Amino acid sequence: SLDIIIMTERGEEKIMPYSIRRPRSWGIKQGDIGCYRPFCMVIIFCFSCLFLLCAVSAQAKIKVSPDSISIVALDNSTNTIEHKISIYDDANATRTFTWTAASDKGWLTLDPSDGRATNSASTILTIHPEGKYLGTYTGHVYVNVGTETKTINVTLEIVPAVRGQLGVSPSNLELVARRNEPPPVKSIRIFNRTNNYNGFLWSAMASDWWIQLYKGHSCDQPGSDSLPSSSVGCNNATIGCQCLDISIDSKDMQPGDYNGTITIYSNLETNSIETIKVTARVERYETQEIEESISTSSWLDLQLKVPQNDLRDENGDPANFYLLVEHPSLLPGQVYAYRCPKQSGGNSTCRLDLFSQWGHLVPDAEGLAYQSDREWDLQHDILTVPFGGFRLIGLEGDIIIHAMVGTPRPGQDWGMTQLLKYTLHVLPITGNWVVTDESYGEAFTYRYPLVLYESRGQLEGTWRDVRLDGEDPENKINYVNSSDILPGPSSINGSRITVVNSSLVSGYDIHFTEWSPGLGRNFEYWYQITDLTQGHMQGFWRYRGVGEKIWSVPQPFSAVLQGVTIPLDPNCNCYLVNGTVNGYATPFIVDTGAEVILLDSAGARYMGVDLTNPGQCPYTGTVSGVGGGIATTFCYVNIQIEGQLSRDNVLVGFSDKWTGPGLLGMPFLDHFHISTDAKDGTMTIAP
Repeated sequence: SLDIIIMTERGEEKIMPYSIRRPRSWGIKQGDIGCYRPFCMVIIFCFSCLFLLCAVSAQAKIKVSPDSISIVALDNSTNTIEHKISIYDDANATRTFTWTAASDKGWLTLDPSDGRATNSASTILTIHPEGKYLGTYTGHVYVNVGTETKTINVTLEIVPAVRGQLGVSPSNLELVARRNEPPPVKSIRIFNRTNNYNGFLWSAMASDWWIQLYKGHSCDQPGSDSLPSSSVGCNNATIGCQCLDISIDSKDMQPGDYNGTITIYSNLETNSIETIKVTARVERYETQEIEESISTSSWLDLQLKVPQNDLRDENGDPANFYLLVEHPSLLPGQVYAYRCPKQSGGNSTCRLDLFSQWGHLVPDAEGLAYQSDREWDLQHDILTVPFGGFRLIGLEGDIIIHAMVGTPRPGQDWGMTQLLKYTLHVLPITGNWVVTDESYGEAFTYRYPLVLYESRGQLEGTWRDVRLDGEDPENKINYVNSSDILPGPSSINGSRITVVNSSLVSGYDIHFTEWSPGLGRNFEYWYQITDLTQGHMQGFWRYRGVGEKIWSVPQPFSAVLQGVTIPLDPNCNCYLVNGTVNGYATPFIVDTGAEVILLDSAGARYMGVDLTNPGQCPYTGTVSGVGGGIATTFCYVNIQIEGQLSRDNVLVGFSDKWTGPGLLGMPFLDHFHISTDAKDGTMTIAP
C-alpha cells in the first residue's frame, strides 16, 4: 500500500491512500521467464521510445493573454505600469506544467519569472517609462512551456501631455453570459472632459484574459468587427474613435463570478488614467422561460418538478434553491420568497416571505431558500414544489415565478443562476364588453356595453337598462364553480423543469332583470360564460318571464372587449397608434414605462396650444431620459386614440428636443386597462 499526493486547483495537497493487491500468478514464476539479452534490449528501447512519444504528445497546449500590449505614457512620467499576463493550459484543466518568462528589453521586468502550475498561472509585467524620450518603443515578452514558446509584442508610446481631463462612461460594467452562447457586448465611452480632441491619445488594457476588448470606433456607428484582444489603443482619438466595445470569453470560462478591471491610459495632463471595474457571471444553465395565459375566472394549482442535479453547486454539493414570486398586487418592486418550511409535526405550511424590494435584499434573505422536504428529499431525483390552489379572481396581471440556485446578492437579478422564469398572464374579465346575441339564426348587437369589474376579490358588474338609459342596480354576476373542484392537470414540459398546472375557465353566470317596453313586463335573463380569452368571451343566453319556472331554449352569444388593439410594429419593436390632440391628427408611440406624455413643440399651434399662455400651459420644467434632460412646457389638452378611447384635460409636455411621433405615457394610459398577448405580441387598451 502507498499514499498518492494530489495537488488540487486551489494549490492544496490531498492524500489518497491506495493499495495494490497481488494478482494471481496462474503458476508462472518470475524466474521462469527468460529472454535473450540483445532481443530484450530491443524490446526495452521500443517501449522507451513509445513512452517518450506519449510524453511528447501529452504536452500542455498553452495560451497566453494578452497576445499584445500597447501602452501610452506621459513624457517625464515616473510611474511604472503593471499588467498581468495569464498563462493557461487550454487542453487539460488538471495537467501540471512548468513555465518560464523573459523579456528582451531592460524596461520590461517580470515577477515571477518562472513557476509550476496546474491549468493556469500568471506573472506581473512591469513597464518602466521613466527616463525615456518622446517616441515609440517596442519590446517582447517570451513565455516558454516545454518546447513551446509564446511571444507577446509590447509597444510603449511616450507622448507629451495635452490639455484636458480623462473621462470614461460607464465606470462599472456588468456582463452575464451562459456557456456555449454568444456573450454580450457592451460599450464604454472615452472622452476629454474639455471637449478638446486635438492630439488626444489613449490605450486600454484588460487585467484578465477573460476580458475581451475590440478596436475603438465612433459612438454613432456600429461596433468594430475586429478580433478581440486584451490591449487596444487609439492613436487619433477624434470623434470617430471614442467608443470601445467590451465582451467576455464565456466559452473558455467556467461557471461562476469574475472580477477584473480595464485601465485607460491617456496623454491628458489631468487625471490621465482611469480604471473601469468589470464584473462578469457565467451561468451554468440556460434559463428556461415559459409563458402562459389564463383568465381571472380560473383556478390555479401548480407543481414545479425540478431535477435535483440542477440544484447543486459547481462542487456537486446541494446548493440553496430559491423560488421567488412577483405580482402587481404586491407593493411596487417587491419580490417574495415562496417557502414551505417544515413544522414540528412534520407537515409543511407554504407561505410568502419578503425577499427583496427594488433589488435590495431584506436582512437574512439568504435564509429564505426553499426548504420543505429539500433536505429530506435529496435521495430522490426530482424535487416537487407545490404552488397555488387558489382562485385568480382579483389577481389580474402577471404572476412571475423565478427558480434560482446560488447565493443571493443585491441587484435586480439577485446574482444567482436562474433555472426557470415562469410567467403566467392572468387575463381580466373586467372591462366594457360589446355583446352580440344570436336567436334562431339572427344576430343582434346591443348598443350599450356590459360593464364588468372586480371589487374586494369578487366579480361584479352592471348593464345598461334600456328603460332607464343607465346602469341597472339589479344586475349582478355570480361565480359558477361553487363546489371548488379542481379540474384535472395539463402539463408544460421543459428541458429540465416540468410545470404541471391545473387550471380551467370555470365560467360565470350573469343574471339580471330588464323591463320590456314592447311587452310591458319584466323578463329575467341568464348569460352563462363558457369560454373566455383575451378580449373575447362566448357562451349561451336564455330568458323567462319574472315568476316563470321554465327558461327559453339556450342560444349562443359572444362579446368583444371594447378597446383598442395595437399590433407590435416590427420596424421599431414598438406600439404605434393613431390619435388626435385637440382634434389634430397625431401619431403616438405607446410607452407604459413613461411617466409623461411628450409632443413636438412645432405642432403646438396646429393643436390650438399657446405655449406662452399660463392658463393653458401653467408649468415648465425638465424631463430626464436616456439622452439627458430636455426643457419642457406642460399644457392641458384633450387626447383621443383610434377614435375610441379619450381623455380630456391631460397634462402633456411640449419640447423642441422631441421630434417624430408623440410619446403616450401613463398620464393617459393609467386610466385604462392595458394587456399584451404573449402569442402575437398585440397590446389591448380597454376601459
